[in-house]
Amino acid sequence: AQLKVEEGIEDKELLTWRIPKGESLMDLSERINKFLHQLIKQAEILPSTNSSILVVSHGLFLKELHRVLSSFSDTGPLFGMADVYYPNTGVAQYKIWFDSAKEEISRTECQVYACGEHDK
Repeated sequence: AQLKVEEGIEDKELLTWRIPKGESLMDLSERINKFLHQLIKQAEILPSTNSSILVVSHGLFLKELHRVLSSFSDTGPLFGMADVYYPNTGVAQYKIWFDSAKEEISRTECQVYACGEHDK
């Protein structure tokens, strides 16, 4: 129910409502930003600049992560897709470029989004 309410509000910055003992979309967004900051830190110490990192989480986290990552992309058919059903155990694949000097994401590309084929 919370996801449906939040999808109906265009200005996501205004979302502060939360389920009792749950988190709002703003809480989730903050958690994702902390996660991405940790991801950047970990990527900096990996032996390869072309490493793969597996992220396993629930569908709502992954859907919001997709929205956040889309802000770092100019193009791509898999960003900007509204109303895509994301299964609770869906799979997504991204290529993420980091700017080490600024410790931030510089660009993203989505290669697979909301794939639920593994669940069939």
